[in-house]
This record gives sequence, C-alpha cells and structure tokens, in this order.
Amino acid sequence: MRLFLPADIDENGRVLGFDEKGETLGSGWINAGIYLIERSLIEMIPLNRPVSMGKEMFPVWIPLGVYGYKSRGRFIDIGTPDSYFSAEGFFKPKTPS
Repeated sequence: MRLFLPADIDENGRVLGFDEKGETLGSGWINAGIYLIERSLIEMIPLNRPVSMGKEMFPVWIPLGVYGYKSRGRFIDIGTPDSYFSAEGFFKPKTPS
C-alpha cells in the first residue's frame, strides 16, 4: 500500500486529516508505514472493487479516532525507477570516515 499523503496530526497523535499528494507545498508529516486497524473498520471496506484507502476509507475513519506516531526517521519513496534504484545506498550501513 503506497500512501504518502501529508498528514495533519495534533499534539496527542490524533490524525486530523490528510491532504492529497501535491496539494500542499513544502515539508511536513506524511502518512506511510504499517497500520493496526480494528476488524470493525476493516469490515467497512467495500468488497469486490478497488478501494482508495486515502480517498475513501481514511476520511470515514478519522472522525472515529485515528492516531499516528511521528517519527523523524529517514524515509525514501521508491515510487519512481530512479528512487527505487537509489534505495540500496539508502539502506547501506554508514561506515566511519
């Protein structure tokens, strides 16, 4: 699942909303990672058709209480061939100079 939407998160970690990729300029928090989703929410996902988690499900779930964890760790978007091929260098351990 590739979801790299700029995320608006309050001081308690509650997700307030998402902006579509490209609608906002500059740096900010993004939505990417691993999700822990309650079964009741998963059961809300329509069957037998493609579903956009970012456009269809997250807007429905946010008012129910969605939380995120802000991490200042490194991030790489491997959504283009150039960035995909640069991933090997991104993950190599740094050697002392």
